[in-house]
Amino acid sequence: MNKYLIIGLGIFGRELAMSLIEKGAEVIAVDERMELVEEIEDKVTYAIKLDAMDEKALSSIGADEI
Repeated sequence: MNKYLIIGLGIFGRELAMSLIEKGAEVIAVDERMELVEEIEDKVTYAIKLDAMDEKALSSIGADEI
Protein backbone atom coordinates (compact mmCIF):
# COMPACT_ATOMS: atom_id res chain seq x y z
CA MET A 1 0.00 0.00 0.00
CA ASN A 2 1.30 3.46 -0.87
CA LYS A 3 1.56 5.97 1.95
CA TYR A 4 1.19 9.73 1.44
CA LEU A 5 1.52 12.77 3.66
CA ILE A 6 -0.73 15.66 2.67
CA ILE A 7 0.25 18.97 4.23
CA GLY A 8 -2.48 21.57 3.92
CA LEU A 9 -6.15 20.65 3.78
CA GLY A 10 -7.50 23.50 1.73
CA ILE A 11 -9.45 22.76 -1.43
CA PHE A 12 -6.54 21.14 -3.30
CA GLY A 13 -5.17 19.19 -0.33
CA ARG A 14 -8.58 17.85 0.66
CA GLU A 15 -9.38 16.75 -2.90
CA LEU A 16 -5.97 15.13 -3.28
CA ALA A 17 -6.39 13.25 0.00
CA MET A 18 -9.82 11.98 -1.00
CA SER A 19 -8.60 10.89 -4.43
CA LEU A 20 -5.72 8.95 -2.90
CA ILE A 21 -8.02 7.28 -0.34
CA GLU A 22 -10.35 6.20 -3.15
CA LYS A 23 -7.36 4.53 -4.83
CA GLY A 24 -6.62 2.59 -1.65
CA ALA A 25 -3.68 4.65 -0.41
CA GLU A 26 -2.81 5.30 3.21
CA VAL A 27 -3.12 9.06 3.81
CA ILE A 28 -1.82 11.13 6.69
CA ALA A 29 -3.44 14.58 6.57
CA VAL A 30 -1.89 17.60 8.32
CA ASP A 31 -3.12 21.15 8.78
CA GLU A 32 -2.74 23.81 11.44
CA ARG A 33 -6.47 24.58 11.30
CA MET A 34 -8.36 22.21 13.55
CA GLU A 35 -11.66 22.69 11.72
CA LEU A 36 -10.11 21.30 8.51
CA VAL A 37 -8.56 18.37 10.37
CA GLU A 38 -11.93 17.56 11.97
CA GLU A 39 -13.68 17.65 8.57
CA ILE A 40 -11.45 14.94 7.13
CA GLU A 41 -10.31 12.89 10.13
CA ASP A 42 -12.82 10.07 9.67
CA LYS A 43 -12.10 9.78 5.94
CA VAL A 44 -8.30 9.40 5.97
CA THR A 45 -5.92 7.02 7.72
CA TYR A 46 -4.74 9.64 10.19
CA ALA A 47 -5.36 13.39 10.53
CA ILE A 48 -3.57 15.75 12.87
CA LYS A 49 -3.38 19.45 13.71
CA LEU A 50 0.26 20.34 13.30
CA ASP A 51 2.49 23.24 12.29
CA ALA A 52 4.15 21.91 9.14
CA MET A 53 7.02 24.37 9.58
CA ASP A 54 8.05 22.53 12.77
CA GLU A 55 10.48 19.83 11.63
CA LYS A 56 10.42 18.05 15.00
CA ALA A 57 6.63 17.87 14.93
CA LEU A 58 6.68 16.41 11.41
CA SER A 59 9.34 13.93 12.41
CA SER A 60 7.20 12.86 15.38
CA ILE A 61 4.50 11.61 13.00
CA GLY A 62 7.00 9.79 10.79
CA ALA A 63 7.10 12.32 7.96
CA ASP A 64 10.78 11.61 7.37
CA GLU A 65 9.90 7.99 6.54
CA ILE A 66 7.26 8.75 3.91
